[in-house]
Amino acid sequence: MEQLHTFISDTLFSISPILRYISIFLLAYIEGLPVITIFFPGAMIAIIIGSFTSSGQISPFIAIHLIAIGSFLGDITSLYLGPKLLKFKWFKKFVEKEDYKKYWVFFEKHIAWIIIFGKLIPFVKSAPSLFAGARNISRVKYFMYALFGSYLWAIIGIYGGNLLGRIFGKSAIFVILTVFIILGIGAYIVKQHKRIK
Repeated sequence: MEQLHTFISDTLFSISPILRYISIFLLAYIEGLPVITIFFPGAMIAIIIGSFTSSGQISPFIAIHLIAIGSFLGDITSLYLGPKLLKFKWFKKFVEKEDYKKYWVFFEKHIAWIIIFGKLIPFVKSAPSLFAGARNISRVKYFMYALFGSYLWAIIGIYGGNLLGRIFGKSAIFVILTVFIILGIGAYIVKQHKRIK
């Protein structure tokens, strides 16, 4: 268990602080992109990095901003990809088909909750951003919700990881990854079960 912590720690802390911060930012950005890390809930990077803040290896303040801004920019990238996907018939049909109208009304009515909390749900994550872009949701409204959600989950993730680091020490990363893998598999099974019904 401790080997995983040592490997990540050695990799992350063998590079210069600037490269370390760029790496954290890029990981948060990538986590917010469509399809990437689809099996994992959002904030996983924040929780893992948060576990290192418990030993003072990374400043929680800096980590929160890096992860929140990276996550926010990942959402914005997805938002601007949404309209471009409309050139594909399957996506356009899904977004514009009359049969789905009631779902889109619900989506647009509850967009704030969907954007903020959708980050934590495997298979959802960046999908609201793609659909918000394709459905021409107000950019200003979307930016506000995405920025709030990114900071909310960065703060919760960093301090949650910090707490786990204090409790489990070098085993924290193993515990975090195990929980996320179980959640990811559970979400996949639930989705497949619903599809069969």
